[in-house]
Amino acid sequence: MGKELVQVVEFVRGRARGNAVVELARLNLLVGRALSRNAESIPDDPELVARAWVCAREILEHERKAKR
Repeated sequence: MGKELVQVVEFVRGRARGNAVVELARLNLLVGRALSRNAESIPDDPELVARAWVCAREILEHERKAKR
């Protein structure tokens, strides 16, 4: 359970240039679920996984633009 969601959380945690906790909190808010703490126990619903990946990429892209 939650293998793909764990990958999304690790992707954000690993690529965050600033405070990863802030970026994970942003991911939780955008997705509407507490992924950073519960990704392993949440079933990999394809719609939720797709939304999580979109939000993760948006967060990291926004972070890159803000650092320039």
